[in-house]
Amino acid sequence: EKLKREMIGLQLLVEGCDASAQDCIVPVVLPGQLPDKANPCVGGSHPAGQGAQLSNGNENPACRNPEGTAAIQCPCCTACQDIIADIEVVQAALPSMEDLN
Repeated sequence: EKLKREMIGLQLLVEGCDASAQDCIVPVVLPGQLPDKANPCVGGSHPAGQGAQLSNGNENPACRNPEGTAAIQCPCCTACQDIIADIEVVQAALPSMEDLN
């Protein structure tokens, strides 16, 4: 579960948040799914939103134009999505505590 939460955090960091989100700070402890404010890619693209705030307080530079003056579409993290899906497959295949007793 911790690995999945870490991958969700990475996905949020890369893909950013919805444009309407009040902030885009990646929480220290994430739930087992993307927060509502996330701006996940679907089919390899998503609308422009806001970049996640980095630990130095700056916005993810991948979500700004080269001059840093305007927001652009954050990149997609298809590898994040693939790894999260793989983790879920493995989790589903693990036996439950009842199965082990």
